[in-house]
Formats: sequence, structure tokens, C-alpha cells
Amino acid sequence: MSHQSKMSRAYNHAGVIVSIDFVDNGLACNCTCVDCGAQLVAKQGKEQVHHFAHKSGDPKASSCTWSYETDLHIIAKEVLMMTKCLPVTFGIDAPYVMNIEFDSVLQNASSTIKDSNIRPDLVATYSGETIYIEISVSSSCKQEKIIEFRRLDFTVIEVYLQNFEPASDVMTLEEVKKCIEYADKKWLNIKPAGYIGSLVNEQERTVLRDLVSSRTQAQEELKYLEKKAKEVNYFLAQYENETNLKRSKIAVLNNQIYSKGEDLQDLHNNYRTSEKVLRKTYDDLKREIALLENGKEYILEGPKIDLKAIQRESEQVALEAFNKKVKSLEEAYEVKLKSTESTLKVNIRELETTLKKLNKQCSVQENKKVWLIENNSKLQVFETELHKKEKHLNAVSSNMQHKVVLHRQAAMNLERITPELRALTRRFGIAWPFADSLVHELRREIPEYVDEG
Repeated sequence: MSHQSKMSRAYNHAGVIVSIDFVDNGLACNCTCVDCGAQLVAKQGKEQVHHFAHKSGDPKASSCTWSYETDLHIIAKEVLMMTKCLPVTFGIDAPYVMNIEFDSVLQNASSTIKDSNIRPDLVATYSGETIYIEISVSSSCKQEKIIEFRRLDFTVIEVYLQNFEPASDVMTLEEVKKCIEYADKKWLNIKPAGYIGSLVNEQERTVLRDLVSSRTQAQEELKYLEKKAKEVNYFLAQYENETNLKRSKIAVLNNQIYSKGEDLQDLHNNYRTSEKVLRKTYDDLKREIALLENGKEYILEGPKIDLKAIQRESEQVALEAFNKKVKSLEEAYEVKLKSTESTLKVNIRELETTLKKLNKQCSVQENKKVWLIENNSKLQVFETELHKKEKHLNAVSSNMQHKVVLHRQAAMNLERITPELRALTRRFGIAWPFADSLVHELRREIPEYVDEG
């Protein structure tokens, strides 16, 4: 999109950057390019948006590398100097956004920082602290420059505008302002003893206190859950024992039912056997009667014997005896069968009732087991989260120990320069503004981190 963008900022005759909206039209603008130094023409017609263009024929224009990033960098500095506001993020853990309203924002284009060769884009002040602002348009701040900022122990913030795209050929202050508001920002360095450092330290102290409190609470909850886990495991073991015992009882009852069924089957088999015996007896009697019929022609001396009568009488007696015996066996079998069947039905009903009770108890125990397993799963998830929090807390504690080292170094530096500062205040007749040394003041401000060690 840069090849479609048009120039809106240029140097005037005094070497000051000006906007296309505040110069005369044409060559009367008396402006030069901020990149190549070629003479510019202010085009302020009615059809196209107002912009600068290189004067035709100027040899310097052939080597010009101007792009819309050039204008963006200039306008971003204008916006910050005009609004003196910048929303930034504070803190590593549980960060929050605060809109810093600077006391002043100045451009530092013509001079470098003392004892260094670096030149920041803007120099701002906030609550007595100097804050350097770097504006990143095409690339981030170089590592060498960041190292130098940290060596000098300056508070520096970088604003990232690489994702900005102008809505038209010439970008406006308003869209750059909006881009800065939502752009990513990063603290390249924070001076521990400065006001920004105190805000960060206060936020981290608050987070650390909350983490310590959360850790204490989590440890108490862990103890409570461990106690509950022991109870759950005890109930599970008890449930397993009860379930095994009831399963054993059910197995015994099933065996009894099976045994009674076998007894009933034996009775049926005995009945069938008895029936076969009776029928065999009946068949034997019929054969004897047949033999008697075969010998009916035999005539004995003496009175004539009525064989047919004898045959009928023998058949009648045998049949009555057979029927009587069959009836007796049937009645005895029926009585025994009914008695046994009644006893078996009573036993079966009792066993079924007991089995239903045991199944119901097993169902209750199964539900209890499911509940215990679910709670045990929740307990494991909570323990996992607790271990994560503890690991995170250890990481934060390690970071805070590093901060302690930095504060101690700051305390040593303050202790080293305190005599010089006291001498300066005495020389200029200024009362020492602190009740004690700067080190003791720092200890009162951040007692958690600065000590004699």
C-alpha cells in the first residue's frame, strides 16, 4: 500500500517539520523532502487530497526512499506530543492497562543522551520520572539500543505500529491516534527506583500477596480434599467388601435354587420310574391271564370247572389290585409332590425376595461408587490445577528474587550517591527533603525487597 500513499509532512525553510495543511500552495511552500532533501511542491487542489510532491527535475529525488512509514513515524510523534497520553500495560501476572497522562512530551531529534550515542524518538516526563518513547513502524528497536538503555538504567517504552494501514492516500492524525491507542506496547526497560518501577513493583507485590493467600487457601483445601479422599477410599473399600459378601450370598442362594430344582426333577423321575414298574406289573398280569385262556380246554376229572368265570374273577382281582396299587402310588406321589412343590415355592419366593433386596442394595452401592469415583476424578483435576498454581507461584517467586537483586543494586547506587546529593543540597542551601538517607527511604517504600543483605 506504500506505493499509493502520498506525502503530508516536510521540512520548511527553518528546518521544522510542517503539515501540508499549514503551508502555501505550489513552490511557495518553500519545503524540502524529509528523506532526500529535494525541493517539494505543495499540491492543494480541489479534486485530489492535499499532499507534497517532488519538484520535477530535482536530481535528489532519484535517490529518495520515502514511504508512508516515514509519515507514520512523524505523525505518531505529533499525536503523542499533542495528546500527552498513552495507554500502557503494567505487570507480568494479572496485568492491567493504565492511561498515562504525561506531564510533557518532547521530540529529541537533534541531540543524543548524555554519555551515550543513542537518540530516542520522544522524551516524556511523568510524576518526576523521565520516560523515553520509541516508535516502531517498519522494524522493532535494535537489540544494541535496548542493551544501552538498560546499561543506562532508563525507563523506555516501545510502541508498535507495524500493522497500521492508512485508510486513504494521505493518513490523518485521527486514524494514527486511534492506531496508537490500540497498538501493542512493550517496556524495554523499567528503572527500579523510578515511579513506573514503583507502580510495577506495587502491582507485583499485590499479585504475590494474592498468590501467597491463594496458595495457603489451596493448601488448606488440599488437606481437606486429601482427608475426603481417604474417606472416599475407605468407603470404596467397605463397599467392595460388602458387595463381595452380598455376591457370595447371591451365589449361595442361586445354588440352593438350583439344588431345589434338581430335587423337583428327581421327584418327576421317580414318578416316571414308578409308573413304568406298575405298567410292567400290569403287563405281567395280562400275560398270566393269556396263559389261563390257552389252557381253558383242559378238563380235569371231577366236577366241570368254569374257566371263564375263573378267568374273569382273576382278571377282576388283578385289575383291582393293580388299580389300587396305582392309585395308592399316585396319591402318595401327589401328596409328596405337592408338599415338596409348596416348600420349594416358599423357598423360591424367600430367595427371590432376598435376591431383590440384595440387588437393590447393590444398586445403591453402585450409585455410591459412581458418586465416589466422580468426586475422586474432580479431586484429581483440582490437584492438577493446584500443582500448576504452585509451579506458577514458584516461577513468580523466582522472578521476585531477581527483582530483589535489582533493588539491592539500586540501594547500593543510592547509598553511593547520597553523600554527593547531600553536599549539593548544602551547597545550594536546600534542606535535605528526606527524614533519613535515600536507602532508608527506599526500604520504607519497598520493605519486602530491600534489606541489609
